[in-house]
Amino acid sequence: MLDRLSDAVSLRGGSLAAGFVVRMPANYIHDANALPLFLQKRMFRTCEKRVDEIANYVLNGKRGRMEKFNPLMSLLFSKGIEKQYLRGELNPDIDKNFWTDDKCNGCGICAKICPVSNIEMVDDRPAWQHRCEKCLTCIQWCPKEALQFKDVTLKRKRYHHPGVKLSDMLKRGETG
Repeated sequence: MLDRLSDAVSLRGGSLAAGFVVRMPANYIHDANALPLFLQKRMFRTCEKRVDEIANYVLNGKRGRMEKFNPLMSLLFSKGIEKQYLRGELNPDIDKNFWTDDKCNGCGICAKICPVSNIEMVDDRPAWQHRCEKCLTCIQWCPKEALQFKDVTLKRKRYHHPGVKLSDMLKRGETG
């Protein structure tokens, strides 16, 4: 992944001074369930140490190596993305696979939180406008867990970074 970025920057006459891998909890509910909170906390502690190290590199203008993702995980991830693409699951109209169950109370948080304004409320229900970037923010932040993708998300836990609150996300949407 960083190799591709380095190549793209190089084609434009630049170079990367270093590349770092920071593992974070998966938040792509379409492909995986949220990790248990204790594992998330462990990952965040490790991440905080890495961020300090990376900041030290940047602040001191150091050069370093390009870290590699786990090659097996990178291969599986790229193959998974390729399969999704070939099935048409990365097209903007992917939102045709979103739906709401009977827990939807028409609060409209999904419409307010969507970073590309892809959701309009119609008769107190979300209506997707086919500009979806499949970030799944609407599903992750629905307070009733009423938004679903196909039948994949029905029993999956939603992920929220413990340091981010719904009010933070809504403020971000107002300024975006």
